Amino acid sequence: MLVTITKVEQNFTKNGAEYQKVTGVTDSGQETTKSIFDNLKDKWPLLQEHATLELKLEKKGQFWNVIGLNKVLQQEPPIEAMEETSAVNPDAPHPPPPLPAPARSYSDGAAIGMVTNRIGAHIDNNTLEIVFGKKIGAELMTWYRGQILGISRIPFDGKDLPKFGKMEPIDPEDIPF
Repeated sequence: MLVTITKVEQNFTKNGAEYQKVTGVTDSGQETTKSIFDNLKDKWPLLQEHATLELKLEKKGQFWNVIGLNKVLQQEPPIEAMEETSAVNPDAPHPPPPLPAPARSYSDGAAIGMVTNRIGAHIDNNTLEIVFGKKIGAELMTWYRGQILGISRIPFDGKDLPKFGKMEPIDPEDIPF
């Protein structure tokens, strides 16, 4: 299981044994909390916010225990070999500097999970169109279905999903608040 750490806390068991409580976001965007006990104390220095770790888990009873962890190294792009020249032509056009990689933080997965949860709540309560209007509500419904099917890894091409008809504006008198 890959986890990007958002919080590390030092805690103690009822018997006084020290352990680290790690909160983070999995590679699938789910928030998780794991306890790292003193059998992995030599790995505790790896437990830092924003670090991505691979956790090895083992089920014992109803709990999944962390039995190993390794830091996942972020791969750097390969450095391209530069051509060696004996002279530099000052009139030659220079390529623009490369664009920086898009910023992704550990919170991206958590934010997507929270938005998906809130949209699902609006769908359950039949308030999606009331809050966002029919047009945006239909777009959010389409996005939500894609999220749910993508997260659950159900292969789909969209042809079996119901289609939305022509969008009609909502009468403000129909809004319950």
